[in-house]
This record gives sequence, C-alpha cells and structure tokens, in this order.
Amino acid sequence: MTAGTSGHTLVVMPTLNERLNFEPVMQDLDDLGDEHLHVLLVDEDSVDGTWRNYGTNWAADNPRYYLMRRTGRYKGQGSAIRDAIGWAFENENEFQYLAIIAGNGTDDPTFVPALIEALKGGADVVVAQRSAEPGGGPGTPRRRSSGLARLAAGAPLDDVESGFRAFSMAALQSLGHEKLKQSGHGIKLELLARASKAGCRFDSIEVPYTPRSGTVEVHGGDSGAASCLGLALKRFTGLL
Repeated sequence: MTAGTSGHTLVVMPTLNERLNFEPVMQDLDDLGDEHLHVLLVDEDSVDGTWRNYGTNWAADNPRYYLMRRTGRYKGQGSAIRDAIGWAFENENEFQYLAIIAGNGTDDPTFVPALIEALKGGADVVVAQRSAEPGGGPGTPRRRSSGLARLAAGAPLDDVESGFRAFSMAALQSLGHEKLKQSGHGIKLELLARASKAGCRFDSIEVPYTPRSGTVEVHGGDSGAASCLGLALKRFTGLL
C-alpha cells in the first residue's frame, strides 16, 4: 500500500501500564472533534489492563480508534513504533500523516493539529521541541539534546530526543521505514537520521515540557550513549 492522500492522520500511542494516564490523553484527542484523526494504541500487554480499558471505553464504539495488543515479553518502544508504522501501511485505511504521542500525559494532545498543519505547510517531519523548564511557553529556551544524540540524528533540531512528532506517510516511505532496526528509545534518532539521509524537510513547533508520570517504559526517555554512537557511525559510514 502506498502513502494515502485522504488527509487522515494516524496518532500512534505506545503504552505499558498507563491505565491511569492514557484516559485524559484520549479525552483530549477526542475533544478535538477531528473526523480525520484516527488513533492506534499499541500496548505491551499491560498487566494493569490499559489495553482492556482502551478497548472497552474507546475502540469498541469508535471505528477511528484501533488497538494493537502485543502479547508476551516486553519488546521496546522502537519495536512498538515499527509495528505501528507497518500497520499504517498495511491497513485498509489510507493515512496521509502519522503522529506519535506518549500515553502518560507528558505530550499535550492539543498540539497535534499544529504538527499536522506544519506537515500540510510543506514539512516532511515535524518535531515538538520541548521547553527547557517544566511548563515553559512559546518563546522560552528549548531543551537541547546531547551533542552525540544530535550528531546521530543529523537533523537541524535541538530537541532530537522528543518523541512527540509527526511524519507524512510519503516521508516514512522514502526513508525506508521497513529498514528500521532500533528496538528501544534509539528509534527516535534513527527515524531522524534516515529522514535526513532521504533529504526530508524538517520543521518544529514549540511545546511546554511536562514531567513524566506513571510507569513509562515504552515511550519516553533518551537514547543511550551506545545507541547514539552506533547510529552516528552508521550515518557517517553510509551503513544506515
């Protein structure tokens, strides 16, 4: 399946034991009232029943809300995102855009429309760069990822570790989404590195930094030094 032109956006939300946190995120997404917005919750078989609550309270009654329950051993954020991207291309619905948001409340869903607008304005990849201090509004200093992380990403952005971002499906196709390898948090840098290599156009929006809450193993956190170094070497040696 090729990238769609329908104007539909798939919002991917990886979760692990976020039963107390994902409901407000879903409510905010639902309150946007956007019929072009679809949501795929990718759950790591949460023991707290996150997947069950989502399936009952949201996906059961709304054809735009989908559940991917990944049973068995925890596989990692990168694996969840890879599976979600693959699902977006394989699903019968044709999506034009794909956004990734945390299920623990650290990413504000009300900024999703701004991400999509930036894509409609000509960007291929848009990253929500967080404020340096909790709650910092527009115009405040942005968080700056480590030099090694920025070197690995190869993108003209400061906050390359922000997982709150959006892509055009055409960009995901061009960067070779099927070649993604990272299973952990390094997926965030790998996506940017591959997008940079593919000549994608980057943009960013400014969002407040919200401290994490709950148990966040699937979404959140920074890439390790070994992962950053490995990606940087692959990028500069042409092996990416």
